[in-house]
Amino acid sequence: MSQAIKQLRSATEAIWTRPPAGLEALSAMHRPPSGDLPKRLYANFDAYWLAGILYQLREMCGDGVLDGATLARVAGRTSEIAARRLRTWGLDEAAGTVEFAADELAGAKSPGALKDILSELIVFIDRIHVWIDSTIPWAEMGDMGPVRIPRIEQ
Repeated sequence: MSQAIKQLRSATEAIWTRPPAGLEALSAMHRPPSGDLPKRLYANFDAYWLAGILYQLREMCGDGVLDGATLARVAGRTSEIAARRLRTWGLDEAAGTVEFAADELAGAKSPGALKDILSELIVFIDRIHVWIDSTIPWAEMGDMGPVRIPRIEQ
């Protein structure tokens, strides 16, 4: 078993029943300069889309669309970007785990190895997404009044 898989499994287990380090600090951040809810929404959708992109890369493993070396480099680079986005929201420990996996992804020698690491990484980022998502008051948002669509005068 690869070192990245071992680290991802350990990190996923650590955040399975306890929030990831840094989640509490999200409310104190000033990115973007707005209230608490918008940044939670941004962080939530970052994690959601990052896992989705990694899922698509995993599905390309072995399908011949890209050669294995190119797919490995793309997966590694995408994971580096994912780590930066997690750092944006104060999830530095999680970002470090993703960075570790990114290095191994970029050098994966076979579609099977690449797919295995991506599978573990997807579960890890999805779990972070679940924790961020759990801090958003979705039910209360549904009780808000209708959204006003601005009119543009011509």
